[in-house]
Amino acid sequence: MSDELPKADSVGTMLKQLVLVLLGLAALVLFLAVAGGIADRYYTAREAEKLAELDKQEAFTQGLTYEEYLRRREAQQAALAAAEGRAAAPEAAASQAPPSPTAAGTGAQAASPTEVPAVAEAPVSAGQMILPPPDLDVTDADMAAMTGKAAVVHTTLGSFVIELNPQAAPRSVKNFKYLVEKGFYEGLPIFRTVPGVLAEMGSPNGRRGGTPGYWVDPERSRLYPSVGTVAFVQSLFADKMASEIVIFLRDGEAFVEEVHVFGRVIDRLNVVEKCADSRCDRDGYLLDQAYITKVEMADMSAAVPKPASPGAGAR
Repeated sequence: MSDELPKADSVGTMLKQLVLVLLGLAALVLFLAVAGGIADRYYTAREAEKLAELDKQEAFTQGLTYEEYLRRREAQQAALAAAEGRAAAPEAAASQAPPSPTAAGTGAQAASPTEVPAVAEAPVSAGQMILPPPDLDVTDADMAAMTGKAAVVHTTLGSFVIELNPQAAPRSVKNFKYLVEKGFYEGLPIFRTVPGVLAEMGSPNGRRGGTPGYWVDPERSRLYPSVGTVAFVQSLFADKMASEIVIFLRDGEAFVEEVHVFGRVIDRLNVVEKCADSRCDRDGYLLDQAYITKVEMADMSAAVPKPASPGAGAR
């Protein structure tokens, strides 16, 4: 009898310890669940703040208030959803419709296809364009259309003129001209700088590696990146380029392997300097961005003002 009592006590102690361990595990699981929920809510809120900030930047790019931008986007989404619903309705009705008496009597299948109304494309604003790749095979007609041409770039801080060099970089000039004619650059920011060395622009998302919807092979033009030269910069993927360009404010020897020069700023380089002269983070992303408002192709003779003659204004 005396031996059974210690055994009962030890079993009871073990059960109590087991219960305590289980309670501890339950408390730990509950703590981890609560901590995970708090962390998830925190990071979700941070992500929402980032998305809202990007939306505000895009609204500014389009010249809208944040509220107007949200209303326009909701209206576009609703219109697109309605168009998709209209397109799906005839197909559903056709699949449920009974066979016609003629077809049933002859065993023939219906011959007329169901017509689906075309879905209207959602409006695309500058900075959101997804373009098909251009044909970069350069013909004699292309060379004639590109020779003697300049691009006048208007920004929120002034305008400057780029002389294009199709003789040295025909494919690059044709790609740039294609993007200009599509209005791709309008509304995009001058988003990054290497202080005192270069200004970078042409990315639709305002970060390195942006694309208009395609990539092309870079063109080695053998033009040196000196002061004022304009070049496509390689993407974050090796040996590809798209729409991002840099303008050098001083010699760019360190960037020879990364850029592909196709032109140079021949008038008002100081405007580019002004666009790049702003606060930036440690990666060079500008905090006070200037924006491209318009880019126009023009003849060189019309794009660059002629210097006044020495005797101008003399009587």
